[in-house]
Amino acid sequence: MNKLVCGALSAFFLITASVFGQELEGTFRNSTGYILLEGGKITFDIDEAGSPMNNKAGSGSYRQVGDFFVVKTESYTGKRSEAIPTPAAKKDTIVIQVVNSHNAPIQGVLVETLSESGKKLLGGVTNGNGRILFLHNPKIAKIRVFDMGADNLAFAYRPRNDFRVILAGKTVVENRTAVFKISPIDEESISFLFLSSDFDAGKDEQKALDKLLKQAQKRNFLEKRLKKEYSSDY
Repeated sequence: MNKLVCGALSAFFLITASVFGQELEGTFRNSTGYILLEGGKITFDIDEAGSPMNNKAGSGSYRQVGDFFVVKTESYTGKRSEAIPTPAAKKDTIVIQVVNSHNAPIQGVLVETLSESGKKLLGGVTNGNGRILFLHNPKIAKIRVFDMGADNLAFAYRPRNDFRVILAGKTVVENRTAVFKISPIDEESISFLFLSSDFDAGKDEQKALDKLLKQAQKRNFLEKRLKKEYSSDY
Protein backbone atom coordinates (compact mmCIF):
# COMPACT_ATOMS: atom_id res chain seq x y z
CA MET A 1 0.00 0.00 0.00
CA ASN A 2 2.82 2.36 0.91
CA LYS A 3 4.45 1.65 -2.45
CA LEU A 4 1.21 2.59 -4.22
CA VAL A 5 0.92 5.84 -2.27
CA CYS A 6 4.56 6.70 -2.92
CA GLY A 7 4.10 5.92 -6.61
CA ALA A 8 1.04 8.15 -6.87
CA LEU A 9 2.81 10.99 -5.09
CA SER A 10 5.85 10.60 -7.31
CA ALA A 11 3.67 10.76 -10.43
CA PHE A 12 1.95 13.92 -9.16
CA PHE A 13 5.23 15.66 -8.44
CA LEU A 14 6.62 14.62 -11.82
CA ILE A 15 3.58 16.14 -13.56
CA THR A 16 3.89 19.29 -11.45
CA ALA A 17 7.58 19.56 -12.26
CA SER A 18 6.97 19.05 -15.97
CA VAL A 19 4.28 21.75 -16.06
CA PHE A 20 5.70 24.29 -13.66
CA GLY A 21 9.35 23.30 -13.46
CA GLN A 22 9.73 24.51 -17.00
CA GLU A 23 8.02 27.84 -17.41
CA LEU A 24 4.38 27.35 -18.29
CA GLU A 25 3.99 28.35 -21.93
CA GLY A 26 1.30 28.20 -24.59
CA THR A 27 -2.41 28.80 -25.03
CA PHE A 28 -4.88 27.16 -22.66
CA ARG A 29 -8.53 27.32 -23.60
CA ASN A 30 -12.06 26.23 -22.71
CA SER A 31 -15.40 26.92 -24.41
CA THR A 32 -15.69 30.48 -23.08
CA GLY A 33 -12.17 31.90 -23.06
CA TYR A 34 -8.42 31.44 -23.02
CA ILE A 35 -5.11 32.45 -21.48
CA LEU A 36 -1.81 32.71 -23.36
CA LEU A 37 1.46 32.47 -21.45
CA GLU A 38 4.61 33.38 -23.31
CA GLY A 39 8.00 34.71 -22.21
CA GLY A 40 6.89 35.75 -18.72
CA LYS A 41 3.80 37.53 -20.05
CA ILE A 42 0.16 36.59 -20.04
CA THR A 43 -2.75 37.54 -22.29
CA PHE A 44 -6.24 36.60 -21.14
CA ASP A 45 -9.84 36.79 -22.32
CA ILE A 46 -11.93 34.82 -19.86
CA ASP A 47 -14.61 35.36 -17.23
CA GLU A 48 -13.81 36.28 -13.64
CA ALA A 49 -15.15 34.18 -10.76
CA GLY A 50 -18.54 35.56 -9.78
CA SER A 51 -18.96 37.45 -13.08
CA PRO A 52 -19.98 34.81 -15.64
CA MET A 53 -21.94 37.27 -17.81
CA ASN A 54 -18.88 38.56 -19.63
CA ASN A 55 -15.20 38.02 -20.20
CA LYS A 56 -12.45 40.22 -18.89
CA ALA A 57 -9.51 40.83 -21.19
CA GLY A 58 -6.01 42.14 -20.61
CA SER A 59 -2.31 41.41 -20.80
CA GLY A 60 0.86 42.04 -18.83
CA SER A 61 3.78 40.56 -16.97
CA TYR A 62 3.25 38.10 -14.13
CA ARG A 63 5.02 36.54 -11.20
CA GLN A 64 4.15 33.36 -9.34
CA VAL A 65 3.43 33.16 -5.64
CA GLY A 66 2.81 29.45 -5.16
CA ASP A 67 -0.24 28.63 -7.29
CA PHE A 68 -1.15 32.32 -7.55
CA PHE A 69 -0.28 34.29 -10.68
CA VAL A 70 -0.07 37.99 -9.85
CA VAL A 71 -0.45 39.92 -13.11
CA LYS A 72 0.54 43.55 -13.59
CA THR A 73 -1.67 44.49 -16.54
CA GLU A 74 -0.55 47.02 -19.12
CA SER A 75 -2.44 49.35 -21.45
CA TYR A 76 -4.72 47.13 -23.52
CA THR A 77 -4.05 47.02 -27.27
CA GLY A 78 -6.73 44.51 -28.26
CA LYS A 79 -10.22 45.07 -29.57
CA ARG A 80 -12.40 47.14 -27.26
CA SER A 81 -15.77 48.84 -27.30
CA GLU A 82 -15.94 52.13 -29.15
CA ALA A 83 -18.32 54.92 -30.16
CA ILE A 84 -18.12 56.21 -33.72
CA PRO A 85 -19.71 59.61 -34.43
CA THR A 86 -21.67 60.09 -37.66
CA PRO A 87 -23.34 63.25 -39.01
CA ALA A 88 -26.74 63.71 -37.33
CA ALA A 89 -29.75 62.72 -39.43
CA LYS A 90 -31.79 65.51 -37.79
CA LYS A 91 -30.80 68.69 -35.95
CA ASP A 92 -33.12 68.21 -32.98
CA THR A 93 -32.43 64.53 -32.20
CA ILE A 94 -29.57 62.22 -31.22
CA VAL A 95 -29.76 58.67 -32.56
CA ILE A 96 -27.56 56.01 -30.96
CA GLN A 97 -27.30 52.55 -32.46
CA VAL A 98 -25.62 49.76 -30.53
CA VAL A 99 -24.17 46.72 -32.35
CA ASN A 100 -21.90 43.84 -31.43
CA SER A 101 -18.49 43.06 -32.91
CA HIS A 102 -20.23 41.23 -35.79
CA ASN A 103 -22.27 44.33 -36.64
CA ALA A 104 -25.56 42.84 -35.39
CA PRO A 105 -27.88 45.22 -33.49
CA ILE A 106 -28.26 44.63 -29.75
CA GLN A 107 -31.67 45.05 -28.15
CA GLY A 108 -32.20 46.02 -24.50
CA VAL A 109 -28.95 47.92 -23.92
CA LEU A 110 -29.28 50.74 -21.38
CA VAL A 111 -28.18 54.14 -22.72
CA GLU A 112 -28.06 57.32 -20.60
CA THR A 113 -27.31 60.96 -21.33
CA LEU A 114 -25.25 62.79 -18.69
CA SER A 115 -24.45 66.38 -17.79
CA GLU A 116 -20.91 67.71 -17.45
CA SER A 117 -20.98 66.83 -13.73
CA GLY A 118 -22.09 63.26 -14.50
CA LYS A 119 -25.71 63.74 -13.48
CA LYS A 120 -28.16 61.52 -15.38
CA LEU A 121 -30.46 63.52 -17.66
CA LEU A 122 -32.39 60.82 -19.54
CA GLY A 123 -32.12 57.09 -20.07
CA GLY A 124 -33.71 54.25 -21.98
CA VAL A 125 -33.02 50.93 -23.72
CA THR A 126 -32.33 50.14 -27.35
CA ASN A 127 -35.08 48.71 -29.57
CA GLY A 128 -35.00 45.70 -31.86
CA ASN A 129 -32.78 47.59 -34.30
CA GLY A 130 -30.33 48.44 -31.53
CA ARG A 131 -31.43 52.09 -31.68
CA ILE A 132 -32.50 54.70 -29.16
CA LEU A 133 -33.41 58.33 -29.81
CA PHE A 134 -33.00 61.36 -27.54
CA LEU A 135 -34.13 64.92 -28.15
CA HIS A 136 -31.29 67.40 -28.38
CA ASN A 137 -30.47 68.97 -25.00
CA PRO A 138 -27.69 71.57 -24.59
CA LYS A 139 -26.93 70.11 -21.14
CA ILE A 140 -25.79 66.77 -22.60
CA ALA A 141 -22.02 66.38 -22.23
CA LYS A 142 -21.58 62.59 -22.13
CA ILE A 143 -23.34 59.40 -23.12
CA ARG A 144 -23.07 56.16 -21.16
CA VAL A 145 -23.87 52.64 -22.41
CA PHE A 146 -24.42 49.51 -20.30
CA ASP A 147 -24.93 45.95 -21.54
CA MET A 148 -25.64 43.51 -18.71
CA GLY A 149 -22.30 44.33 -17.09
CA ALA A 150 -20.36 43.33 -20.21
CA ASP A 151 -19.53 46.88 -21.22
CA ASN A 152 -19.66 50.15 -19.33
CA LEU A 153 -18.74 52.61 -22.03
CA ALA A 154 -18.89 56.39 -21.53
CA PHE A 155 -17.92 58.89 -24.20
CA ALA A 156 -18.10 62.62 -24.85
CA TYR A 157 -21.09 63.93 -26.76
CA ARG A 158 -20.33 65.90 -29.90
CA PRO A 159 -23.14 68.23 -31.05
CA ARG A 160 -24.70 67.58 -34.45
CA ASN A 161 -23.69 63.93 -34.36
CA ASP A 162 -25.41 60.58 -34.04
CA PHE A 163 -23.37 57.65 -32.73
CA ARG A 164 -22.74 54.04 -33.66
CA VAL A 165 -21.58 52.12 -30.60
CA ILE A 166 -19.73 48.85 -31.17
CA LEU A 167 -19.61 46.66 -28.06
CA ALA A 168 -16.76 44.18 -27.88
CA GLY A 169 -18.61 42.09 -25.29
CA LYS A 170 -15.80 42.17 -22.76
CA THR A 171 -14.48 44.34 -19.95
CA VAL A 172 -10.92 45.56 -20.40
CA VAL A 173 -8.52 45.17 -17.48
CA GLU A 174 -5.56 47.53 -17.78
CA ASN A 175 -3.06 49.24 -15.49
CA ARG A 176 -4.34 47.19 -12.57
CA THR A 177 -3.29 44.01 -10.80
CA ALA A 178 -5.16 40.80 -11.59
CA VAL A 179 -4.83 37.50 -9.75
CA PHE A 180 -5.33 33.96 -11.07
CA LYS A 181 -4.93 30.62 -9.33
CA ILE A 182 -3.43 28.08 -11.71
CA SER A 183 -2.70 24.46 -10.80
CA PRO A 184 -1.57 21.54 -12.98
CA ILE A 185 -3.97 18.71 -13.69
CA ASP A 186 -1.82 16.80 -16.18
CA GLU A 187 0.67 17.63 -18.93
CA GLU A 188 -2.05 19.08 -21.17
CA SER A 189 -4.53 20.61 -18.72
CA ILE A 190 -4.56 23.19 -15.96
CA SER A 191 -7.05 24.18 -13.31
CA PHE A 192 -7.81 27.91 -13.51
CA LEU A 193 -9.63 30.39 -11.26
CA PHE A 194 -9.80 34.13 -11.97
CA LEU A 195 -9.80 35.56 -8.44
CA SER A 196 -9.54 39.32 -8.97
CA SER A 197 -9.27 41.93 -11.71
CA ASP A 198 -8.35 44.72 -9.26
CA PHE A 199 -6.15 43.27 -6.52
CA ASP A 200 -4.82 45.31 -3.62
CA ALA A 201 -2.01 43.47 -1.81
CA GLY A 202 -1.99 45.84 1.16
CA LYS A 203 0.82 45.32 3.66
CA ASP A 204 0.79 41.51 3.50
CA GLU A 205 0.47 40.13 -0.04
CA GLN A 206 0.33 36.47 0.96
CA LYS A 207 -2.40 37.14 3.49
CA ALA A 208 -4.40 39.09 0.89
CA LEU A 209 -4.00 36.28 -1.66
CA ASP A 210 -5.09 33.62 0.83
CA LYS A 211 -8.10 35.76 1.73
CA LEU A 212 -9.10 36.00 -1.95
CA LEU A 213 -8.99 32.23 -2.31
CA LYS A 214 -10.89 31.68 0.94
CA GLN A 215 -13.64 34.05 -0.22
CA ALA A 216 -13.88 32.22 -3.56
CA GLN A 217 -14.16 28.85 -1.82
CA LYS A 218 -16.77 30.21 0.60
CA ARG A 219 -18.87 31.36 -2.37
CA ASN A 220 -18.39 27.98 -4.08
CA PHE A 221 -16.67 29.38 -7.16
CA LEU A 222 -15.57 26.47 -9.32
CA GLU A 223 -12.18 26.21 -10.96
CA LYS A 224 -12.17 25.82 -14.73
CA ARG A 225 -10.31 23.18 -16.67
CA LEU A 226 -8.33 24.67 -19.54
CA LYS A 227 -6.68 22.46 -22.13
CA LYS A 228 -3.48 23.28 -23.95
CA GLU A 229 -4.03 24.19 -27.59
CA TYR A 230 -1.62 22.87 -30.17
CA SER A 231 -1.21 24.46 -33.57
CA SER A 232 -1.63 22.14 -36.54
CA ASP A 233 1.26 21.52 -38.92
CA TYR A 234 -1.15 20.79 -41.77
